[in-house]
Amino acid sequence: MAELREELALLLDTWQTYWRTKNFDGLAELWDQDEPEPLYVAEEAIEPMHSHAAIRAYWAETAKAIDRIQVIASDLRAREIAPGLALVFFRLHWDAAIGARPPIGGDVRVSAVLRRKPEGWRFFHYLEGPLAMLTQVRQFAERNVTPGF
Repeated sequence: MAELREELALLLDTWQTYWRTKNFDGLAELWDQDEPEPLYVAEEAIEPMHSHAAIRAYWAETAKAIDRIQVIASDLRAREIAPGLALVFFRLHWDAAIGARPPIGGDVRVSAVLRRKPEGWRFFHYLEGPLAMLTQVRQFAERNVTPGF
């Protein structure tokens, strides 16, 4: 179990670097290209993506829209659910700079399934689960209270 977590932590380190450097070809290499129906559900996308072409198109639009981005994974949980298949959960904080506007950021939870390939673990199912809107608004309001109140 510890070895699996270490392997996946290294993968997520690479994944974070690829996002920070906007290396979307590198991100694609972290996906199982033999998977006929990958699934990618981005929190901001209305529709899930069910093909490598759709995922690449999403990344291409992201590359055009975002000047800078970083993702920070934490609280990694992983278990092998079958030989060569890992179920993964982690928390994800993201920051993005878009044009001249102030940067924005957010938090989501990620659930993913990865397959062990000769080159290492590769995503084929990835889902971002944001907190409910009312929960996010409540958290914002709680952080906005005058210190010492």
